[in-house]
Amino acid sequence: MNKLIIVAGASGAGKSFLLQQMNEIDSNIVPIKKLSTRNPRPYEAKPGSEVDLIFNCTTDEIKRKCQYIYKYEKETYGIRKSEIDSALSHGKMPFVIVRDCQEILELKKDYENKTLTLYLQSGFSGEDLASVLAKQGREEIDIKTRGTRSRNDYEQFRKYFHEFDYVLINYFEEDPLIEHFKAILKNEKVKDGTKHRDIFVLMSFSDEMKDIYQEIKIAAQLFDNKLHVHRIDDKKGSYTISNEILKNIREAEIIICDLTEEKPNVYYELGYATATGKYIILTAKAETKLHFDVSGYRVVFYENTTDLKEKLSFEFKHFYHP
Repeated sequence: MNKLIIVAGASGAGKSFLLQQMNEIDSNIVPIKKLSTRNPRPYEAKPGSEVDLIFNCTTDEIKRKCQYIYKYEKETYGIRKSEIDSALSHGKMPFVIVRDCQEILELKKDYENKTLTLYLQSGFSGEDLASVLAKQGREEIDIKTRGTRSRNDYEQFRKYFHEFDYVLINYFEEDPLIEHFKAILKNEKVKDGTKHRDIFVLMSFSDEMKDIYQEIKIAAQLFDNKLHVHRIDDKKGSYTISNEILKNIREAEIIICDLTEEKPNVYYELGYATATGKYIILTAKAETKLHFDVSGYRVVFYENTTDLKEKLSFEFKHFYHP
């Protein structure tokens, strides 16, 4: 999946906590830091404790650097569009917390069909919520203020609820919240039509491999005629091959890499695809000698084109209908 993840939610619902778990959930998720005029709170003093904010910025600085700006509790927050664009262009999933539904609408307009919007709600309120946050070492906000913030946040959600794809309830038990978020990502990867239909093939361009490439395309079409299988020599026009290959790797959802003929450039491209965290299907003709650096990887060995089609069908099924 290659989408902008937008998270909103009530005060004290655990948005920052969820953000702090992203690296462990999926290495392709990139937190987008907002610029803010506010000062760090006591529990945010430690480096890395508040991963989505750059504190003590001036309003002028935010207006100069940011394209998405909103106010919350008298403080100004700004999001740089260039940060989002950079993450998306590298096949990543930028993740940003936004406390204003009007700005969420702007983001959804600018990234049409490329957003995943989540609303996070606490399962506690009043004194119960204050007690939970106190145990976490969060700042002491009186119950009345916390309640007012939560009501205002909820009123925004009630007005714009149709703009959100999912709602998560946080009872401050780590596993259920994280597992729910993982289930959402898994569901999105299955149904997402923007990138999940894009399969990029890395392989030798020799005449002997042309039939193999055609069988890969046939296998994909038989599985789902909306799948788009391509390799770099399908592209017309003028371009730098090496740069274009890396761009296609970043943009594809699935990489099929055939190691038959042991081409050095294919191994290099495989290394790049691995570094970007792509879902990779490794294939090779039976008895192909693998280099030591991939000898421990799972490889789909095939005897002939019929065998390859059957095995690829199984791989596609595993990815799209796990």
